[in-house]
Amino acid sequence: MQALDNDMRRVLTGAAAAIVVLSLFATWLWQNRQPLDAIALPPADRAPPAADALTATWFGSSMLLFDDGETQILIDAFVTRPALHELILDTPLESDAAAINRFLLDFRLDRLAAIIPGHTHFDHALDLGAIASRSRATVVGSVSATNIARGGGVPDDQLIPVTDTAELHFGEFTVTLIPSLHLAYGWNGRVPRSGTVDEDFESPAPVSAYLAGRTFTIVVAHPQGTSIVQSSAGYEPGALAGFRADVVFLSVGMLEGMGKKHAFAYWQNLVTMSGARRVVPVHFDDFTAPFGTTRLPPSFIDDFTRSSTWLLEFRDDWDRSTALELPSFGVPIAIYADDLLEAQRPGGQAQLVPSRQLFDTRLQNLRPAAVADRLAEHQRQGAAAAQPL
Repeated sequence: MQALDNDMRRVLTGAAAAIVVLSLFATWLWQNRQPLDAIALPPADRAPPAADALTATWFGSSMLLFDDGETQILIDAFVTRPALHELILDTPLESDAAAINRFLLDFRLDRLAAIIPGHTHFDHALDLGAIASRSRATVVGSVSATNIARGGGVPDDQLIPVTDTAELHFGEFTVTLIPSLHLAYGWNGRVPRSGTVDEDFESPAPVSAYLAGRTFTIVVAHPQGTSIVQSSAGYEPGALAGFRADVVFLSVGMLEGMGKKHAFAYWQNLVTMSGARRVVPVHFDDFTAPFGTTRLPPSFIDDFTRSSTWLLEFRDDWDRSTALELPSFGVPIAIYADDLLEAQRPGGQAQLVPSRQLFDTRLQNLRPAAVADRLAEHQRQGAAAAQPL
């Protein structure tokens, strides 16, 4: 009996030691992350924008606020930041009412016309219901997005479900949703938590209930300029071929794990094809950090210090005139300040064009028939369309 007790004590001691070692190793892995200043990208301009300038403000992950002084458009709804243990244990997540109220008040979201998630994983759609209910903004997105909002108490007259390419107007903004692909970084090349959120969705709900739904590239057009917002580092090859944009907000979450070849094709399809003169990476931060805190994720999950060097290389090789800048949390960027009314003539001379004419031209380029024509032309040109700029 004494021998059995000794054996049991040794087993328990060994198990306890193993748990301690594993805990220490897990803690080291989680804390092993690069500082934000290790990213070799300059910060976006922090100077106060002009009173009439359209601004875009980044709020972590891929949440962006577009504001022209009259109308506001919010991309994604993710203020509530779950703790790591809540994600691991798949705990039902409830929107943080106090944090959302502070967000709406501190950043003056008092003219919010629409909330548009790029897809419906929790880090894009967790607070759809809470923000829409407080602001009375229209929720535009996939069937999953409208089901999540409805499950959060948003009435049907505030919901616009989108199943394919769609164009909507809010004040001077024209927003076009173009079907895209989520990054397939999961096991066996699959999209994690793919599928559609059902009509019976109710909040609070665990992370596992926030399925991706349909993924969209969101194009935000305005008389001052045009932006592409890509909330996941996947893409639909050729979908934006020939389309011209001024700014691309480029999701880089989990990009490093997909390899440089994927990253290059991603850059070509979103940046080189659009001719963007400014690229702002988003979704590079740790979404378990408190709202307002920007830190990189653990290096074993995603290494943005590595993928950012790829982006710099692609920019230098293919799009030398394109600015590549890192946003700062809560700081408005006058994204079109340098080229508000400017179009380029052959030969390099600039001409001024009325803003409405520029806007109508950009808008025409978004329509499905024009997109299809440009895609067919791009396919006919083949490799000739991929010459360095």
